[in-house]
Amino acid sequence: LLQSNRGETFRLFLITTADDAALEGLHEIGCRYGCTIVLLGTDGRAIEGLPVAGHISVASYLRLLMGELLPKEVDRILYLDSDIVLNGPVDELWRMDLGGNIVAAAIDEVVDVHDKLGLPPGASYFNAGVLLVDLKKWRETGIGRRAIDVVRNEPHRITWWDQCALNAVLQSRWLRLDRRWNLQTHALGRFTGSRVIVDEAGLTRAKDAAIVHFTTPLKPWLYTAEHPLKQLYWRYLKKTPWKGYRPPDRYAHTILCRILVRYCPILLPHYLRLR
Repeated sequence: LLQSNRGETFRLFLITTADDAALEGLHEIGCRYGCTIVLLGTDGRAIEGLPVAGHISVASYLRLLMGELLPKEVDRILYLDSDIVLNGPVDELWRMDLGGNIVAAAIDEVVDVHDKLGLPPGASYFNAGVLLVDLKKWRETGIGRRAIDVVRNEPHRITWWDQCALNAVLQSRWLRLDRRWNLQTHALGRFTGSRVIVDEAGLTRAKDAAIVHFTTPLKPWLYTAEHPLKQLYWRYLKKTPWKGYRPPDRYAHTILCRILVRYCPILLPHYLRLR
């Protein structure tokens, strides 16, 4: 964000359950770029016990608390998930007229849970990783509290956790964004489950994207994740106090598996059987 938007002034809020010691590098970044970084801690009681699965943790629900945790004078925010890289200026997005809507968001590239969620015919379903939010309207209509209530009281409707809940309570109250403001992994090409086979359309979208969202379990900080835009994440990481980060899944076995996947995939099953 800061590297791609030099000359702009930002006030960043980080909603987290981590302690200050784990985040002390953020203060160095704030000083370097001349921006204010505010840590908003929470004990998580409001979202305690909400369902999660796979690589999703309860932290995913923290965005539902933005209305309560952010200062009352803040009436517009750009919410960003933690698995996102900003690779271009966002001033155009920030100035966007919401047209009376509560949020602006991009269509989710793959999710189809309309019947289960109870969305009306023809309704669209958005991805909640990037949200331009009218926080005044968010608070007035109790969006966060209502979304939590949906998850707790109507779990049979929920597939993708807080994202489904937000789609349920924001029906007809959101503006569609172009995918360049939230380029999701499936928009790059064919997703096989372990990698993405990029097509020509995906290459064009990647060049145009201002915000890249690493959806799916192919997170760029994992050694074994084969994501075509992974190096974008590492390029920016090298400019931070965490430039010496070592992927938790990088060891001899995974290094060999990755080599086989890239250069001789036919041998991978044989190697795995030998272990």
